[in-house]
Amino acid sequence: MPDGFAPMTAAAVLAGGLHLGAYYGGNARLAGVAKAVPIALLLAWVLLHAPVVGEGYRWLVAAGLLFSMGGDLLLLSRERFRAGLASFFVGHLCYTLAFSMASACEPQPGVLLMLLVVGGGILRVLWPHVRRERVPVASYIVMISIMAWTALGRSVAATTAEPSGILAAAGAVVFMTSDATLALDRFVRAWHGAHAAVMVTYYAAQILIAASVAA
Repeated sequence: MPDGFAPMTAAAVLAGGLHLGAYYGGNARLAGVAKAVPIALLLAWVLLHAPVVGEGYRWLVAAGLLFSMGGDLLLLSRERFRAGLASFFVGHLCYTLAFSMASACEPQPGVLLMLLVVGGGILRVLWPHVRRERVPVASYIVMISIMAWTALGRSVAATTAEPSGILAAAGAVVFMTSDATLALDRFVRAWHGAHAAVMVTYYAAQILIAASVAA
């Protein structure tokens, strides 16, 4: 792992644990304050450490983390769902640009088709439940699928099938898993442990993507 990444990850894990403890303990205010702290720590680490892939990659990943943090805060209110989704949409656009432009990328058409099929399957399950949110939800699924496609394209490119490309690809796939769990819990059938599953995978995804900057 990159220099200084382990202590930062430990701090992010502790902050994430505080968020989950407060959430399940019924302390909504503390849970809200702590929710975005792990992403803020990742953002600070990315900005303070020299990138291996390139400055453009570092700044685009930093922007992705910043918009993700904005999405975290906006989604504290159910009334700001569209604004929160839009913030994450822009964050994924930043990640997509980072993965596709900052270094060699060889996205495979078959991989994109597979990701869109998976996303389409999730959208089909959500469709009867999202109603007025159909357009933003469908747009978001397409965006995160493209983000994962470009990340996976880096992982197979000859010059990036190394730690940075692999970490980014793993982070993108875990991010999709987190969002799918969140959507199913929010719109289809809620279950008690869903928030923990969503946040653990979400934080893990962001840690992996941040690590790709200096790996």
